Amino acid sequence: MTKTNSPIAITDLDSLLREKARLRRRCRRMERELSGRFDHLKSHAGAMAFQSVFPGVGQHRQFWSLATHAVKAAWRNDGIRNVLLSMVLTFLEFLGVRWGTRVINRYLSKIKTRKQSSPGKTEAD
Repeated sequence: MTKTNSPIAITDLDSLLREKARLRRRCRRMERELSGRFDHLKSHAGAMAFQSVFPGVGQHRQFWSLATHAVKAAWRNDGIRNVLLSMVLTFLEFLGVRWGTRVINRYLSKIKTRKQSSPGKTEAD
């Protein structure tokens, strides 16, 4: 790919049309290059994200290759997928309930301590 940043002298309509055609070709070439880069990113995004989260995985490439192959094969099976999804959803519900009860208990304990620590207030006031 040639990069010409020098200004081109346009003196007549013919040179303007040639420059316009040259810029169109350059634009199409750049669009193809960008499309290729996007396709590469799209096909490798999962691996890049995984390696950014777990940087030391490259040393155990055979194990992770086998594990990802097994997970992909299991995910294609509808029965296993349903079981895994139900397990994940059950776990998330458990965490949500657990977290929710902790938040509610903290809120209620703060209210109780405020009521107990407010001096001079009685029910007759």
